Amino acid sequence: MPESEGRTGWAPLSRPLSAWGPFLPPAGLMELRFVCVDSGLRTPAQEELCDVASKPRSRRGVCRAAPCPARWETRALAPCPVTCGGGQLPLAVRCVRMDHGRAMPLPHSECWPAPRPGPREDCSPEPCPARWRYKLAACSVSCGGGVVRRMPYCARARGEDEDEEVLPDAQCRGLPRPRPQEACGLEPCPPRWKVMSLGPCSASCGLGTATRSVACVRLHHGQDAAVDEAACAALVRPRASIPCIVADCTYRWHVGTWTQCSVSCGDGIRRRRDTCLGPQAQGPMPADFCRHLPKPPTVQSCWAGPCTGQATLSPAPPEEAPAPGQTTAASAGAAPEWPQPRAGRLSPAPASQERVAESSACGRQHLEPTGTIDMRGPGRADCVVAIGRPLGEVVTLQVLESSLNCSAGEMLLLWGRLTWRKTCRKLSGTTFRSKANTLVVRQRRVRSGGGVLLRYSSRPAPGTFHRECDVQLFGPWGEIESPSMSADGRSTAGCRVFIDVAPRARIAVHALATHTGAGPGGAEASYVLIRDIHSLRTTTFQRQQAIYWESEGSQAEMEFSQGFLQTHSLRGQYWTLHSGAQEPGRALP
Repeated sequence: MPESEGRTGWAPLSRPLSAWGPFLPPAGLMELRFVCVDSGLRTPAQEELCDVASKPRSRRGVCRAAPCPARWETRALAPCPVTCGGGQLPLAVRCVRMDHGRAMPLPHSECWPAPRPGPREDCSPEPCPARWRYKLAACSVSCGGGVVRRMPYCARARGEDEDEEVLPDAQCRGLPRPRPQEACGLEPCPPRWKVMSLGPCSASCGLGTATRSVACVRLHHGQDAAVDEAACAALVRPRASIPCIVADCTYRWHVGTWTQCSVSCGDGIRRRRDTCLGPQAQGPMPADFCRHLPKPPTVQSCWAGPCTGQATLSPAPPEEAPAPGQTTAASAGAAPEWPQPRAGRLSPAPASQERVAESSACGRQHLEPTGTIDMRGPGRADCVVAIGRPLGEVVTLQVLESSLNCSAGEMLLLWGRLTWRKTCRKLSGTTFRSKANTLVVRQRRVRSGGGVLLRYSSRPAPGTFHRECDVQLFGPWGEIESPSMSADGRSTAGCRVFIDVAPRARIAVHALATHTGAGPGGAEASYVLIRDIHSLRTTTFQRQQAIYWESEGSQAEMEFSQGFLQTHSLRGQYWTLHSGAQEPGRALP
């Protein structure tokens, strides 16, 4: 007998034959059979090693099993969203119990306290391969077709949320690189007007006009392509003629040399000519082109030395007569007697204003803070009024009503220090503001009737054009004294006295300049300058002398140099004269 037979024997083995069969659950039918096993190793052995004659016969019987425990079951709802780099698989989770080989669903409470699986499960955890990726720069155009530059870099995908890991470019070496650019902004652009060419300016200096051509275009692939003008019909077409300035027109005063002194000894006068020159200086221009610039003095006093055996001398006749627009001679007698005023002097009394002014609003000087000026109705074709306020104030003028006929050449002219304006159209409701404390208003009509109704007011000036020591004088006559210097004793730019009388009146100045003591300045730095604002005529007086001067218009300005204020004083008076001169704007068409 082999040695293995002593260690082998028959052992029973059961297996189910059917579920339930004729029996109710949990009963079943099982088959019991015997197999040869090694009792030492407890493993199946060949039947020849066991005693075949003693093998029990197989048999069947009824069996009962305990119910299976409840458990959680998961099922994938979709495939893994990524093939690499790690993703999340969505799961369906339910509680089941196996019964006769089938999963029976149960309430989730039956699977407690076993932990419930999560709704997702990791999938495809292997890393993705490296590859070239790119970011896009801005498109070269917003419409009409352009290109956008690609900025490549090496990376690999990580996860399913478009996350990525940037890698060194060396890891993508050998892989196909993306194209450097791609098309963008392919939607068509809206049409628009474009200025194609601009012609030359009609003026070599100053304001001119230039003609330009325009076309309806649409941007296509970075270039403007012309389209039918009907496409731009709803858009505002640019003007064909536009203003242009090539360079500023420069006008300047040119003065000649001074003549010899008009006397051989004592006090006299000397003159020089002045001319307004244009930008090219090819010839003299009308003086109006230079009126925005200070006009240089063309007459000044001179000293020819003491006269032998004479106490005083009268001035000799002038060497040349002044040209039109030039200064007139200043009385430069050395004797401190008052010279006789010229014919036409009005009585230096307040009533003289009434003799110059007309019965209507024309010719009046308004000095109140506010007022109404009615320039309508019959009267002169040219009606002029003046408004005056103290230094440091400005005048606001409102047109309440206007019936001027602009097409017939009627107009309204505003004139003042730093102000010059000519207007006519759409005057009703218009407001004008002066830049200084005085304003002259002239109305020009070509037909009787009609005109403007004005209201004026004054207010403190936002800035100042005058100096601290300046003085303003209004009215038909008044006293003149040299201004006082500033408190610190310095008035580097000198001081001024402004004189304004009623329109159409002229101004006569009668004064005596006396020497008060030695000063630091020489003769050239000590002077009194009187300027006619109407004609820009300027006359200079120096040293101690009697002064008599007449204006052509209703406004004058006396300027006292610092040297004069330190070494001299001046006292005198001014009054009004009958005028034959027109007010500013006489040369207007």
